[in-house]
Amino acid sequence: MRNKPVQWCFKGFILITVVAGFLAGTNAIAIDSSGTDGTPSGMVAFFTTPSCPTGWNVATNVQGRAVVAVQNSSDLGVMVGTPLQDKTAPGHVHIYTTDITLPTKHAALATGGSDDSYAKSGKYTISGDLEEATSNLPFIQLVVCQKD
Repeated sequence: MRNKPVQWCFKGFILITVVAGFLAGTNAIAIDSSGTDGTPSGMVAFFTTPSCPTGWNVATNVQGRAVVAVQNSSDLGVMVGTPLQDKTAPGHVHIYTTDITLPTKHAALATGGSDDSYAKSGKYTISGDLEEATSNLPFIQLVVCQKD
């Protein structure tokens, strides 16, 4: 149950992202009397149109990436990993590490007596990773634009 808040947070992020994209999804942005749409320069928004509206350009550094907020300005623009490819769900790998303890086992020899060298007792660490899989989460691709 520990992952529930993270799952809900991630689902909430996706919902907000999709809703914001649909709300901003028109090239018909209202222009005020000063001749601008009132959007601050540098703002990034999602659009459901094939191209950015007038006064906006494709935010190339954001394409194929999840956009997350930062608390420290020193983290602005930090990119982690590689962008997702067109129409590709993100993949992931599970890494595992475990310890096993083997008890002492004696082997009886045909010549009589016993020998402890056939199976070493003790604690052993086993680790590795499983085959890559996709999450199969539903997603929508939107154009990401930045205000001039």
